[in-house]
Amino acid sequence: MTIHELAALEQNRTAKQCADCSFAGEHYLHVYERYFEARRQHVKRVLEIGVLGGHSLRLWRDYFPNATILGMDINHDTMFTDDRIQTCVGDQSNPADLARLALGGPYDIIIDDASHITSHIITSFHALWPLIVSGGLYCMEDLRCTYHGTDSGWPGQKLNKFIPPYGERERMDMLIKSLINDLDNKRGDVRSMHVHCMQLIIEKV
Repeated sequence: MTIHELAALEQNRTAKQCADCSFAGEHYLHVYERYFEARRQHVKRVLEIGVLGGHSLRLWRDYFPNATILGMDINHDTMFTDDRIQTCVGDQSNPADLARLALGGPYDIIIDDASHITSHIITSFHALWPLIVSGGLYCMEDLRCTYHGTDSGWPGQKLNKFIPPYGERERMDMLIKSLINDLDNKRGDVRSMHVHCMQLIIEKV
């Protein structure tokens, strides 16, 4: 089954295919299909930060037939276990919680779909990037949130009060700029970066 067929199943019906995640006729899963399909049979470990209802963890379990899926979330109520799926409680802004994720690694794919707070995204990337295997992918979602303050958000919604003010976007832009600078100067371990609508996918050397 394709990623879209699997995502149509009730237990896999993730928000990654909703209208708010769509642009120019594509949503997040269309983008992921480009990067994941060729490696589908070879992926061994996937980590997603942000569990919520667990739908995307089940989608990754079904899409990657040979992979163990780990999810981390700050909310105890989201914890569950299933075939090839494990979850753990952790705060992505806490380096100690992030360090514990090394026990489940290394990872072929890491997806950050957690708080969407700029400082948390950056902290997680610096802590978890070393856990990515050679040729692996690190994915960030919902980057539009880094532009919003406490009184603005997605259409028809109010963002969590912890979302930082507009100026925080500059920190994300600085991270991206530093990675581009390393690429241009042929240093570091980033092979490429792929920027899509509200998504950033980083490939490791």
